[in-house]
Formats: sequence, structure tokens, C-alpha cells
Amino acid sequence: MRRSKLKKILSFIMALMCLFFVFSCNPDSNGENEISLGDDPSEVTPQRSSLPVILQTTPSGVKVYKNDYAEIDYSEISKGFINVKYIENASKAKLQITSGSVTYTYSLTPKGEYAAFPLSAGSASYSLGVFKNISGDKYAQVAKLKVSCKLEDVNSPFLYPNVYVDYSESENLAKLSEKLAKKCVSDVEVVEEVYDHVVKKMRYDSLLAENPPANYIPDIERILDEYSGICFDYASLMTALLRSQSIPAKLIIGYRQTEYHAWISVYLKETGWVDGMIYFDGQSWVLMDPTLADSFSGSNKELSEFLKNSENYNALYYY
Repeated sequence: MRRSKLKKILSFIMALMCLFFVFSCNPDSNGENEISLGDDPSEVTPQRSSLPVILQTTPSGVKVYKNDYAEIDYSEISKGFINVKYIENASKAKLQITSGSVTYTYSLTPKGEYAAFPLSAGSASYSLGVFKNISGDKYAQVAKLKVSCKLEDVNSPFLYPNVYVDYSESENLAKLSEKLAKKCVSDVEVVEEVYDHVVKKMRYDSLLAENPPANYIPDIERILDEYSGICFDYASLMTALLRSQSIPAKLIIGYRQTEYHAWISVYLKETGWVDGMIYFDGQSWVLMDPTLADSFSGSNKELSEFLKNSENYNALYYY
């Protein structure tokens, strides 16, 4: 009796297998079970996430130098930045960050609020100095500290917000960043979308360029509201948009020929740092200068030739 039942069960299973084989191979089955031999899963381009990543620079208070004039929080130094707060209620104060022979000088506000400053030389030793204004152009050093930085990620200084590329989760930049990157499948496409958006939307403010306020710093919220500004604003906006998509970007200050100027550089996984470049035109990378691209009146060929000539650009500082 048991053997008879067992045979019936096996027969039933074999019948089901035959039916499955027939339907899966039937040319009239509308292709629902067909597999194309030409579809190689390894060749499918993965979709990159367009969700913005806004890294935080809030000081943790773990490692702090403090005196009556200033506080220097270097708790997150391995991420490529420090936070500095000027305490005294003075109209003028300066921060100097020196590594090797290069010194970066920043203006400090007397508001008693921390601001983040990048360690642009990467893993290195730094001398930090805070200076109080005495009179006119005379300053006296009121705080100093030497620190050693070993980065967790060599690109960290150019992924975080800082005093010149200042943005947060609450701002419109995050929404715009996600919108521009929504359909992109690669970092290169994101770069192109950001570049095109800034060049097409921004209006160069000639009056501001002729007479910028002392210690001018880009305000990204203001830029997104008005879509106008000088080269510093163009570069700051592009840098913020790219960093919020986890694409390392440098805001560069230097000279375009004899003109003081700002432009950007981008890191691409396949290429590494493309210093001062924007896209590959089939033969070479073309310099990423959004202000020039926006205002140039000549032909595309003339613009391309100007940008390709490295002698036209002299980088001094990286933020």
C-alpha cells in the first residue's frame, strides 16, 4: 500500500515537471519565461544614488585649544578641517593656517560662532595663528597652536562644507543637488548637469565685481535666490552642489592671466583629480571655468583653445 502511494506521488511530481518544461519552452508563451542570452548582468550600468549627502562640521569639543581671545577645536582634524571661534568683540580678526611655505589667511567674525576651515595641504603639520587688529593694518598674534593631521580620506578636505563653501541640509541646495543628479548614472554626468545648470542660470554681476565688499564670502542661499554673482559665487555654488553628491571638488583661487579669479577642480573615480577641468572632449580635458563659459563672446573653438592653455591659469589656493 505504501509503495502504491509513493508511486502515485512520484508520478504526480514528474507530470508537474513536464508541464513546467512545456510551458517554459512554448514559443506561444508570450516570452514571460524567456531569457535572452545577450543580456549580461555585468554590463548593466548601476544607478547612482542622487540623495544629497551633507557632511557635518559641528565641533565636538574633544580636542580644544582656548584662551581669552579664541577657541580652536581640532577634534575632527582627521577629516580635513578645524573649527575656530573668535571670542573677543572686535571688528577685525584673522586666522592664519600655514603648512610648509603656504599660508592661508581668513577673516574671523566677532559673533562668537564657530566656522569650519579646510586643511588644504592634506596630511601634514600645520601652524595655526589667531591675530587681533591693533590699528589700521597692524595685527598682533593672540593665539597659536601647532597640530599634525593624518587624513582618514585624502579627499576629505574637499568633501566637507567650509567657510567659503558653506551649505547645510536645511538649504535649497540639497533639493537642487538631488534634482540635477536624479537621472545621472555616473559622476561625470552629475558634473555635466551641475556645470550646465550654473552656466545657464547664473548672471554675472559686473557691479559687484568692480567693487566687492571687504572680506567678501559667497552666500549660497543668496546665490540660489538671485542666481547672480561674481566668479567666487559661481565656483562656490558648483563646488557645494558636487560635494553634496559625494563628488570631491576644490574651489580654486588664483589668476586667469593677470585677473584674480576663482574656478574649480573635480575628482573622478576613473581619472583621479582633474585639476581645473570639466569634461573630456574626445582628445583632452577642458578647463572648468563656469564664469568664463558664461560670459565668453567668442566661438566655442576659441573658448576651448583658451581653456586648454594652462599658462592662462595660475592656482594659488585650494578650498
